[in-house]
Amino acid sequence: MNSGEIVMGDKGGPDPIFDLTFSKKPGHIACWSAGKKHIAYWDKEKGKKKKGIFAGNEMTSFAAITCDDKGQAFAGAANSLIYVWAGNSCKKTIGVHERGFIGAIVWIDGMLYSGGKDGRVCVIDGTTLECTKAIDFGCLPRAIDVKDGQLVVGLRTGAIVQCDLESENMTTYMESHNDGEVWGLDIDD
Repeated sequence: MNSGEIVMGDKGGPDPIFDLTFSKKPGHIACWSAGKKHIAYWDKEKGKKKKGIFAGNEMTSFAAITCDDKGQAFAGAANSLIYVWAGNSCKKTIGVHERGFIGAIVWIDGMLYSGGKDGRVCVIDGTTLECTKAIDFGCLPRAIDVKDGQLVVGLRTGAIVQCDLESENMTTYMESHNDGEVWGLDIDD
């Protein structure tokens, strides 16, 4: 594959896409798109997009999606659940948030981090899918990154907060003087 080469394409539909994630599984050229009342799985080998099959789980909207290095995706839903996807099929849901939609979700180094409207970032073991820690930020997290035991969270208020995962001590690095969300961030070396 060359840089700029179109790998797959499809016509758009009426429902907006809110997030997109690419497979981190070595050699796996696939992605998931998530949005209003839908998930879609795009696989280069199969050459087409497949709509998500909810397998008895509630069909809902998704604000955020990420994937792991085993080829599965995790989508943060409007019903406060995390949906676990293998290809275009929902394998299960995880209930770690107390209420509202999940606005941010990332998979880093074998751990899943999700931020919900309950104001918490939940740290989830990537193997057992059990919540190992929930840290309260008091506001909806919209962006999350982790490096060297430091959790950095962008909040719906526009604030950026760093939290030591072990001690849970927090440092606010930026506060917005206006309403505004931090939709993305990345820790730089």
